Amino acid sequence: MAEIRPEPVDSPDARLLLTEYQAEVRRRWSGPPPAEPLPAEAPADLELAPPQGVFLLARLDGRPVGCAGVRAFGTAPDATRAAAPGTAELKRLYVRPAGRGHGLGRLLLAAAEDAARALGHARLRLDTMAELAEARALYTATGYTDIPPYNTNPYAAHWLEKAL
Repeated sequence: MAEIRPEPVDSPDARLLLTEYQAEVRRRWSGPPPAEPLPAEAPADLELAPPQGVFLLARLDGRPVGCAGVRAFGTAPDATRAAAPGTAELKRLYVRPAGRGHGLGRLLLAAAEDAARALGHARLRLDTMAELAEARALYTATGYTDIPPYNTNPYAAHWLEKAL
């Protein structure tokens, strides 16, 4: 069973997983290069810390296998549409390839939803790339529904939200 706990977003294990996540996003992206490449440390990562956010790390046998972050929606620098109070955003849900297919993504998503509730949020929203079909399938299977775009993320093709 995976152990999922809050972790500082700048810890070595967190940085390792976030670097892998960024590499996978770049590898799977099929569109033209965005005007600005993703930085090694995205500003959004810094918002995944208390008091307005949390970063969760999953471990199996003590080894990092996945992560997910939650941030208060008001902290999003590229938000183009106001959100209702009590809205948080899911960021950086990632499971290492060797850990996929065992329900870790679903466990991380549930832990992120619990963390959002604990921070006082009533809804969680996210964006995802078209190339991440398995992620979108997970989100829709767990109750997320399509919403209009709420940011200017050049990688995003789908925006979703769920009432918690």
